[in-house]
Amino acid sequence: MVKFYKTTNDFKNDNNIYIPQYEINNFDIYNYIFKITKEDKNIYAEAKKEGKLLISGDYELIELLVETIFISNLKIIGIKGEDRITKRFIDCYSKYFNGIFTKDDDGYIYKEGSLKVVIFAGGCFWCAANNFYSLKGVKEVYSGYASGDVFFPTYEEVKTGLTGHKESIFIYYNEEEVSYRELIIAFFENIDPFDEDGQFIDRGSNYQTAVFTDDDSQVELFYRAKRYIETNYEGEVKVRLLPNVVFFLAEEDHQEFSIKNKERFLEEEKLSGRDIYQGVKFK
Repeated sequence: MVKFYKTTNDFKNDNNIYIPQYEINNFDIYNYIFKITKEDKNIYAEAKKEGKLLISGDYELIELLVETIFISNLKIIGIKGEDRITKRFIDCYSKYFNGIFTKDDDGYIYKEGSLKVVIFAGGCFWCAANNFYSLKGVKEVYSGYASGDVFFPTYEEVKTGLTGHKESIFIYYNEEEVSYRELIIAFFENIDPFDEDGQFIDRGSNYQTAVFTDDDSQVELFYRAKRYIETNYEGEVKVRLLPNVVFFLAEEDHQEFSIKNKERFLEEEKLSGRDIYQGVKFK
């Protein structure tokens, strides 16, 4: 079981074995504290935007911890701690990302490589994800929830519109094969960017569109795309630009839905009007 804590105090109130080193006041992708429990084993992780990842606990759970960091879109600037644990973490982390760990006086610092993650909210995640499966350079696409106030929400909870989450997709890609510019163009070309309150027949805040990023170059590409659309088409782009965010993986039956349930997906696409929608195009 994975358990995230919004603050260090929340963690302390629930745990009396591991003593946190950082003060976390608001859980996000750069500042976080969590634990993983499996049978009688535990592992703890904490990080700050200006501080390296700290890990303590059972060696056997490191691979699961790395998987959690990856799929939740949590970031690291480096790692420090017991040598055996840090080296195991680096081995596992390198299965997902091809950045470089360099040893310094206080552990290891990390420099990002070409394998990266981007998160988009494009309405129904079945449809949004389908647009990226065959794009060269995209390694994986996951459906899930982003931008809400509840940890690990369910589909039924998000559907109420009360959790603050948006149905979103997690795109794991190699920027040496596909650029962020190509990804954001594919995103805009497959949504209705003028719809403020959802997408097609899917209405509500959980279906609103958004681009999540803190990267200055990606922000600039977002605004360039927005200006292009508003110059060449009638209407104001309603897609939100929001800070990069923690991602919560949706239930298994929502993953690769258009591939595993082709006939139902085509029916849903037709019912929504997406199949005949003539969206914006970039020249």
